[in-house]
Amino acid sequence: MKVLVIIVNYNGSRWIPKVSEALRSEAEALRKDGVVLDLFVFDNASEDGSVSLWTDAWPGVILQGSEGNLGFTAGNNAGFRYALEHGYDFVYLLNQDAWPCEGMFSQLLSCFRPGYALLSPLQMTGDGEHYDPNFARDVLPKSRPDVQGTVRQVPRVMAAHWLVSCAALRQIGLFEPLLPLYGQDDNWCDRAAFHGFRVGCLDTARGIHDRAARKEPKDRIIYRNYYMGSLVRLLDIRRPLWRQRLFVCLFTLVKTVKYGSLQPLKYHRSLRRQLKEIRAARETTRKPAAYV
Repeated sequence: MKVLVIIVNYNGSRWIPKVSEALRSEAEALRKDGVVLDLFVFDNASEDGSVSLWTDAWPGVILQGSEGNLGFTAGNNAGFRYALEHGYDFVYLLNQDAWPCEGMFSQLLSCFRPGYALLSPLQMTGDGEHYDPNFARDVLPKSRPDVQGTVRQVPRVMAAHWLVSCAALRQIGLFEPLLPLYGQDDNWCDRAAFHGFRVGCLDTARGIHDRAARKEPKDRIIYRNYYMGSLVRLLDIRRPLWRQRLFVCLFTLVKTVKYGSLQPLKYHRSLRRQLKEIRAARETTRKPAAYV
């Protein structure tokens, strides 16, 4: 069995020692069971020496990169393509600020069953003592136990830690290019459900997400929560586009009042201009392996 870990790196040097150490430990344990764990790093024009650090930390690392910051989607899609072209069984999406706890990979692999597109471990804070706040808020309340035990079936889970079946990836496709930075994980989970796959979290496996504490400016929050969130809703093929457009119109008014800003109205005009692309992407979703 072959697993490709995909990390999209942008000035992530501060985490490389911890991440590489944890991955090496997991790779050694998996090797005893005949599982090959390879590492693919896509660097988005980092300026902190990340590339050389990864080369030193992981001999044989598969490195690709860009001359500018292409974002999360392009980097992961490059890794997806590499995995599909080189016969991997699974890919593991790992944020640059995330790493596995001991035994995480073997637990996820042993519990992965047909019908699932992806499994996530429980995602924990940097100290390992608490759930990641977004994971606790967005995932745990919506989870329900699978009939076979420790797997929680969830509608979506953030892509800081994702074990993805390449067989499912071939049917569902790559990340949606209309979502370069945010929302691509939500959209991929929506598409997985459309194609009849499940998404799950495993109670016995844990992964760390050392989310950097940072205060985002309001315009960035509006971009992520309103604009990208609206795109995810409009791209959800499971619901009629007319209904999603009506929801986004109401969402625009709510967010305009909430943020005390006209920016949602400007983004709404952008969304209207993108309707042709949105319709094309929704139609593409209907066809298995359309993005590959």
